[in-house]
Amino acid sequence: MMIDEKTKIILTDKFRNLKRNVDIKVFTRSIIVGGENLIAAERVKNFIKEISQITDKINVEFLNLHDSLAKELNLEMSPTVVIGKNLGYSIEYWGSFLGYEISSFIETIICVSNGESYLTDSSKEKLKYIDKDVLIEVFVTPNCPYCPQAVLLANKISVQIPGKVKSRCINAEEAREKALEFKITSVPTIIINGDYENQIIGLKSEEEIVNKVLLIGATKGKEVLMEEERKKMEKRKLLDEPDYPVYLDENNFEEALKKYKILIVDFWAEWCMPCRIIAPIIEKLAKKYKGKVVFGKVNVDRAPSLADRFGIMSIPTLIYFKNGEKVDETVGVIPETAIEEKIRNLE
Repeated sequence: MMIDEKTKIILTDKFRNLKRNVDIKVFTRSIIVGGENLIAAERVKNFIKEISQITDKINVEFLNLHDSLAKELNLEMSPTVVIGKNLGYSIEYWGSFLGYEISSFIETIICVSNGESYLTDSSKEKLKYIDKDVLIEVFVTPNCPYCPQAVLLANKISVQIPGKVKSRCINAEEAREKALEFKITSVPTIIINGDYENQIIGLKSEEEIVNKVLLIGATKGKEVLMEEERKKMEKRKLLDEPDYPVYLDENNFEEALKKYKILIVDFWAEWCMPCRIIAPIIEKLAKKYKGKVVFGKVNVDRAPSLADRFGIMSIPTLIYFKNGEKVDETVGVIPETAIEEKIRNLE
């Protein structure tokens, strides 16, 4: 067995709330081509067979790479695993993925089954404008700890825009010819629409990847991003009584401390799920306490010096300032009532 009892318990819990049946098709061939690995292919087959025995929501089919469906999908490598075709998704894994990549594979099944990308609201809104076919290929290696995040992000984009975006995880060690074709020298590397000029090297933020996909896959991509930037610039302005969280960074933070008597700053990041939970609370309170309290937001990825300055070790973190001085701090998602209690103590 490839999945031990401890891991089986973890996967059973993860798969407990799967909503829809997910088809997983595994394509292999018996003759080695290029850097393919027959032993690795068998291990992939065994692994997928075992996870399908954990939940009845996963339906597995083992096919030959010479089958008509493989030709229809333009599959070239053994093994290739296709996820969620029955639900209209185009998500592929080329080559074995039994290293770090298992995590992205499991999370992708959850996204597909639940029909939810778990991208930020901003990303979802921008991806609505995709009107061209997009292929996102992510080159990885099994021992790369950063690759799963890049693969999962590509898969999430595919889940968000089914029928338009195809995501493909490629094991660069096994798909040698393809890796050479795109001059892959480090991983993860993302290639969009088979164009070497549209490559993204290294682990990038959700916003960066989504914006790149938008520029390539949306006729109005540039206009959408220009409008987004205009709105961000508006939110960076330090108005006297803003009714929304002000965007703060190294350029306007000191001015905000001097300008606002009571300032509550939310240190966050776009990839942080708890940050998304507390965000609407911050938005609501910014409106409710307009004229009394100003809320600010600091993206720790974009303003790392501010995060270092205030010793941010976990996010979300709210720091409460009065007359430019830090007077309190809370870490994690806390109830709206708890924040209001802090406000009353500041007034």
